[in-house]
Amino acid sequence: MKTYSSSSIRNVALTGHGGSGKTSLAEAVIFKTGGNDRQGKVSEGTALTDYDPEETRRKISLSTSLAFAEWNGVKINFIDTPGQFDFIGGMYEGIRAAETVVICLSAKDGVQVGTIKAFKEAQKNKKSVVFAVTQLEQENADFYKTLDSLKEHFGSGVTPLVIPGDGGGYISLLQNKAYSYDKSGAKKEIPVQSARAAELHSSICESVSETDDALMERFFENEGADFTAEEITAGLKFGVRNNGIFPVVALNADPAEAIDLFLDVIIGLTPSPDQKP
Repeated sequence: MKTYSSSSIRNVALTGHGGSGKTSLAEAVIFKTGGNDRQGKVSEGTALTDYDPEETRRKISLSTSLAFAEWNGVKINFIDTPGQFDFIGGMYEGIRAAETVVICLSAKDGVQVGTIKAFKEAQKNKKSVVFAVTQLEQENADFYKTLDSLKEHFGSGVTPLVIPGDGGGYISLLQNKAYSYDKSGAKKEIPVQSARAAELHSSICESVSETDDALMERFFENEGADFTAEEITAGLKFGVRNNGIFPVVALNADPAEAIDLFLDVIIGLTPSPDQKP
């Protein structure tokens, strides 16, 4: 069995309101990283993490389950927690065991009671938080309305890193690159198309500037135009680890789109076990 150092491990609790796409995200990650040759689906009762017969029948998670994936040499342990309030103890268990809490929320439904409960529990336990905005393919889905709601509820630390492109696909604001995905999840680079990309990149620099006095002074001078990629990454890592920055990643779990960009955020910015008490 392969061994991993503490610095090459991430423990992540998947949380959120019922039906927000937690289990579907876990299945997309397992498929994307080669853990399964086909993507399990909650709607078909084939999800690996909903293996209990009652979960398969009801098509919801009833208890906490575990899965893992390897991405660029880092092992990510996913704790898939129930979203139904009758089984909320599973969410408390999962959050306690992880260093990072990924809170899933649907771009159609936005912030819900389960979103708020998960965030409060993560803050109470001093866990890092990443928001995954899912189900962008559904009718009436609105990423930017959801983003505004996240900022309204959880403050200026909410920082988008991956957004949907105006012409389709997804934009990594850190890379300033856009990608489209086919049905198999394979991606290709496409032109960046977003009227808001520059504005949102500036918001990343603003969040980063709040982690360092010297960066704050430079931000007031030129709004972060001279921030290097290394400075931005270091500031994001510091902010995420210390619960001042909450990255937002837009993605689709079914079909699997931007899963690789989500995994890049997890291994690149969230803390390993030796970085949290």
